[in-house]
Amino acid sequence: MKELDMKDLDIENLEEAEFTFDKDAFKSPREMHCDSCNKIIRKTMTEIKIPNSSIYVRLGVFRCSKCNREYLDFEESKKLDKALQISRMMDNSSYKIKRSLSFDGDNYLFRIPVEMTRNTGKKKNVDMIPLSSKEFIIQIN
Repeated sequence: MKELDMKDLDIENLEEAEFTFDKDAFKSPREMHCDSCNKIIRKTMTEIKIPNSSIYVRLGVFRCSKCNREYLDFEESKKLDKALQISRMMDNSSYKIKRSLSFDGDNYLFRIPVEMTRNTGKKKNVDMIPLSSKEFIIQIN
């Protein structure tokens, strides 16, 4: 197949193209081929320490037994991304918004700024995930 050089591209006469993806296109395959040595590799579990934190995340990675390269599928990369976000959140130098905390006799209350929830619509509940007695992750459902 001839490689296309960008200077040969005729922008005026481009045709519209449509793409479709299989419903399982982003699901994890059972096996992959290593990009470096083309060896068939399978998924194995590993634990990765997030740099500069005390957080470890357990991930299913495709590791080549020949060259030791590792690959993540879509779902596992989302898990790693969440762990990195939690690590940044727990870092004292990260971006924070201070809110006053009220007490109604039974519960502590605070308000979430509208700028942070503008595109969430009217949600009925949130999940609170405790990290410690003073740290939580709040996810609007």
